[in-house]
Amino acid sequence: MIQIYQTATGALHGLAPYAALAARLVIGVMFALSGWCKLTNAEQHAKMRRSLQEAGIRAPEVQGWLVAACELLFGGLLVLGLATPLSAGVLAIICLVALFTVTGKEIEGASPLMRLSSLLYKPEVLLLTLLTWLIVAGPGSLSLDGALGLS
Repeated sequence: MIQIYQTATGALHGLAPYAALAARLVIGVMFALSGWCKLTNAEQHAKMRRSLQEAGIRAPEVQGWLVAACELLFGGLLVLGLATPLSAGVLAIICLVALFTVTGKEIEGASPLMRLSSLLYKPEVLLLTLLTWLIVAGPGSLSLDGALGLS
């Protein structure tokens, strides 16, 4: 029984580069598209600016452009697997700021466990977890970082 388990998990470990690639692609495309839409669509940019104003972020007009540009740039780099720790780190900071400002206000629940459950269901928590994994584990061999020997 143990040998079957070891064989199965050994085979799964061989898929690790593909898991890292999938995580990078999904998260990177999500952020890159989000940034692109905020940079090129006036309605999306205005919505972002309002969110920043309501969250009490200073200079929301400037920050809106900066966050959108960072989402586009570092999301794109994440897709390529280039400068992965830096890219994932910048995107993780964006998630943290969102958690402590906008998303944190949406947490509901009558008890601490209900509030924790509400928090853990927020997409920023999952994104932050996956970005932290990419920072620590690296982009995988199917990346420009891997091809250039940077990981």
